Amino acid sequence: MKPVRVLAAARRDIERERRYYDHAQLGLGARFSHAVAKALRELRENSEAMQEIAHGVRRWPVRHF
Repeated sequence: MKPVRVLAAARRDIERERRYYDHAQLGLGARFSHAVAKALRELRENSEAMQEIAHGVRRWPVRHF
């Protein structure tokens, strides 16, 4: 498994979105957090699966959000 580094700005974005989803519907923020964690696990297991958007940087979509 390759290490995955989540930038501070991305961590802030993830937290902001989690709060937004929780405000929109109770429990939706937790579902979003679980989806993010799953995407990070998938990325660690298969880091070459997504297109490189910059040298050493890959965008990995969070499904269903």
